[in-house]
Amino acid sequence: LMTISADINELQSFGTVTLEDRKLNSMHDLTAGDYSFVQDNSYGPDRFIIHFSQPSIGLEKPQQQAVAYAFANEEGLNVELGILHNATVEVYNLAGQLVERGEDLNGRVTFGVENGGVYILKVTADNFTESFKVIR
Repeated sequence: LMTISADINELQSFGTVTLEDRKLNSMHDLTAGDYSFVQDNSYGPDRFIIHFSQPSIGLEKPQQQAVAYAFANEEGLNVELGILHNATVEVYNLAGQLVERGEDLNGRVTFGVENGGVYILKVTADNFTESFKVIR
């Protein structure tokens, strides 16, 4: 059994620090306590994502933010789209040439890019646009 913990004194400037377990599809507030899990080596290094948020002032209900996450693994280049729908993902090389284009498939887009290198992934959906630099 493994445990992830956070030093609460170091996190006081953040509203919340949330650990996302992508394997179990769950979220855990690290400011509320430690997170224990069983290590699964078959899942790989992309299992966890830590989300930091600023403290909110007032009583407004926070809006759900569009968050996309890009990474490279043995499958190629991947983009997790989170709550984004009908997204388009474009892959560019460092010369600015469009290498591939893909559409949202169940919240994830994967490109089987075989050549190693640095790529720019541009995610576009509704009123959201974000670019990521990914090394393959």
